[in-house]
Amino acid sequence: MQALTQFPLFLLSNYVMRLPLLLLWLIAVIIALARWRQMPRVAPLVMLGLLIALLDAVVGGIVSTWLPMSLAQTAGPQRLALLTSVLTLVRSSVQAVAWGLVLWAAFSDR
Repeated sequence: MQALTQFPLFLLSNYVMRLPLLLLWLIAVIIALARWRQMPRVAPLVMLGLLIALLDAVVGGIVSTWLPMSLAQTAGPQRLALLTSVLTLVRSSVQAVAWGLVLWAAFSDR
């Protein structure tokens, strides 16, 4: 239970380390929104892809930090390793979808 009391600190340090990337994605979303009328096919795809990436960073960061910490006392090492693998697979899949949308926008016919 002591690990859970340190959860906010671990989560905050996770976000601080990713702050440059999170800010870049946020700025890119704002630019895509501003260019929506000039680029009606590209801007929505870029914005959707980056919003998915941001959502994964925020929600995935919480889940990837909290779940292993909460199960550390009750689950064995094999269960924690499996959980980490599943979380990594899910988050990688979400990021692949996000970046697939951005690439689609970048290389689609305009």
